[in-house]
Amino acid sequence: MANPSTSEAAAPCAPAGVDTDGSAAVETDQQARAHGPGTPRPRTSHLLAALAEHRTEGQVTVRDVADWLGGRSYGLVLLVLALPAWIPVLPPGVASIFGIVLVAVAVQMIVGKPVPWLPQAVEQRGIAAHRFRTMVDRAVPWLRRIEQVCRPRLGHPTDGPIVRLVALWILVLALAICVPFPMTNSGPALSIAVIALGLIERDGLMVAGGVVLGVLSVIVAIFFWVGAIVSLRWLLAG
Repeated sequence: MANPSTSEAAAPCAPAGVDTDGSAAVETDQQARAHGPGTPRPRTSHLLAALAEHRTEGQVTVRDVADWLGGRSYGLVLLVLALPAWIPVLPPGVASIFGIVLVAVAVQMIVGKPVPWLPQAVEQRGIAAHRFRTMVDRAVPWLRRIEQVCRPRLGHPTDGPIVRLVALWILVLALAICVPFPMTNSGPALSIAVIALGLIERDGLMVAGGVVLGVLSVIVAIFFWVGAIVSLRWLLAG
């Protein structure tokens, strides 16, 4: 969905369930439930693919994607911010910027803020439409595989103290993304994306899987960091 500050010509055609005047995005969970218990929630991967298909010019901002996906829940915001760090379509070092924002979102989860807040400067940050299309084309097949096994189970993963424990781990993963070192951003970002999909789909088992994946990705990242430091010291000593 086009940002209100973008030109009318750049606005994409909205898929079913999206107002074309920009006043509303896709159905929220509450709207879907209002239509009846049998109304399926639009899959996140389908919505991302639709946005990439219709937005062919200009830039796609964080706010554009969040509005298109239909809300400001923690799961949606985490997914939007994790994608650019997971799929390396941006110049080196840019992923660290998204890592810093992910740190801020994780802190908001830890302190119990009901709805995540992002400064306008972050919401207006975007990437070129063709880069967004490349990122989505690479991410969507993986997202669809994850969504195929997602379903509500193991209770509501956003209730109670467990969400703060998950947020603490997201904070660790976000800090790992902040380190501007090659080959170490994608793993933690993928872990956050899996956790985000688990939150969106209310799948506690998927959230747990994302946490385990995050442990493995941090171990791999530490291995790369230590290896790089040892190699550098060896080169300097020689």
